[in-house]
Amino acid sequence: MTKQTFLDTLRGSLTGAISASAVEENVRYYEEYINSQIRMGKSEQQVLAELGNPRLIARSIIDAGKSTGDTSSNAGAAYGGNGGGYYTGGYQNGGYQGTGYRSREQGEMGRSNVRKRRWPTWLILILVLVLIVIFVILPVVVLFVWWLAPVVVIVWLITFVIKMMRKR
Repeated sequence: MTKQTFLDTLRGSLTGAISASAVEENVRYYEEYINSQIRMGKSEQQVLAELGNPRLIARSIIDAGKSTGDTSSNAGAAYGGNGGGYYTGGYQNGGYQGTGYRSREQGEMGRSNVRKRRWPTWLILILVLVLIVIFVILPVVVLFVWWLAPVVVIVWLITFVIKMMRKR
């Protein structure tokens, strides 16, 4: 893959999903990043291999824009790279002013950015109901039966004795 193919694929994947100015901002960001890495001595193929699939980068940019409600999707924090991380910072005064590559797990400011799995509401309700039955209703029923059993046995014995006396 060449730099131009990478940028065209990225542009094509972003077009229609985010604003046209955001598409150009992101494409410009990655073009400047690739150029700066080449100036630092890396080959074009090496830089593109580090960035990874442009379609995955585009999907991450789009998802990041949806999760923040920002359809412009800031290129300075766009996902990419072979570890699913992102490059922080951006280009200013002709040079890269970022803080470097962060893994997705490292997140902003070193905090964990791993998505937590949400449980379905219906499953949570079932678990709560089961816990209520186990820890509230069942002990009350057991206590009631435990208290009521001797009374029922005595009543049954009295009834039995009365029926036996009548038969005589």
